[in-house]
Amino acid sequence: MRNTYCVTFACRKAKTDREGRAFLSAIIVINGKRTSFNLPRKEKPDEFDKAMKAKRSNEIKSYCETVRQRLDTCANEMTLQDYPLTAANLKEWYQNGHSASFRLTRLRDEYLAVVEKRGVRKQAWYKYMFAMDSLIEQVGDKETKAVTNADVRLWLSAVKAKFEPSTVYGYFTKLKSFFIYAYNAEKIDRNPFGNLRVGRGIKTVDILSDSDYAAIQSTDFDIWRVQRIKDIFVFACNSGLAWTDCYHLKPEDFTERDGHLCICKPRVKTGIPYNSVILPDGVEIAKKYNFDFSALQVSSQSTNQALKDIAAHCGVKSVQRLTFHCARHFYINKLIASGVAPAIVSKCAGHTSFKQSYNYSNLNLSDMVVEVGRHISI
Repeated sequence: MRNTYCVTFACRKAKTDREGRAFLSAIIVINGKRTSFNLPRKEKPDEFDKAMKAKRSNEIKSYCETVRQRLDTCANEMTLQDYPLTAANLKEWYQNGHSASFRLTRLRDEYLAVVEKRGVRKQAWYKYMFAMDSLIEQVGDKETKAVTNADVRLWLSAVKAKFEPSTVYGYFTKLKSFFIYAYNAEKIDRNPFGNLRVGRGIKTVDILSDSDYAAIQSTDFDIWRVQRIKDIFVFACNSGLAWTDCYHLKPEDFTERDGHLCICKPRVKTGIPYNSVILPDGVEIAKKYNFDFSALQVSSQSTNQALKDIAAHCGVKSVQRLTFHCARHFYINKLIASGVAPAIVSKCAGHTSFKQSYNYSNLNLSDMVVEVGRHISI
């Protein structure tokens, strides 16, 4: 049942063309929510204002009254068909001449355009698209307002069967944002997610073993491209830099503090400052290339493909798939296992808290026994 309903008309001076005319616009307000749209008629704003204030009937007032009556008719049709009567829905119903169709594919396309305008990275944009496409695959391209909590649970069960909890959480939040957008835009009158919640979970991280690292570090390759990728990977294992940070590394970024080679600059991905203390093997790599890493700049795809070949050649078994990010995990885990204070580890890695760094660690029982034995006689 609607509480407030108002239709007004305007002709804005700021929207005039070269002839001084502007489109008439209809303004709909229902329950405090407002929307407007242009009508297929232009008038001069001053003449419009004069006509609307006139006591006698005139052509402009008659035209606006005709539009108002059509809107009233549409509102009554929506009420009879038990369709949510909102300002946005009434606008669509009036313009389409029938029930406003807002299916999942339309919601997907409209919201993805909004996400893209926000400037999100392309990889994140694809995750938004996958979240909605996987729902459409499960329940079909149904009306957005017809999606139920059961549909969301069906989708969630399918996603849980394929991905780890942390990945499921990411897709869950992205899909939920579609429906929050639809609700705020008055496309739906309720959020089908209801009180459904999904925990972040803890993503297990495979850590490159010391023996596998040693095998990679001691192996030389005849192919120069593979050799330089191996070198930059070893450097990352000893500096904790992500691929994009290595890619943008310049000679002037290196500095020496108390006899130790360091890198102090913001991370490319997050802008958070890091203070990497480079370990001995990384120092050797930096000196080998005279601190000029421009010769090592290759794409991340080429890098990870080469690392796949390197892993096979060196017999790497400690990680399921050797990627460049394994080097960052190795460095952080090495600092933690060596007893470096948590706050220092976070600063070296460019994390906002030690909780992020801790998720990269994978201390085994032997490490724990040795560390406890250093402090307590057991």
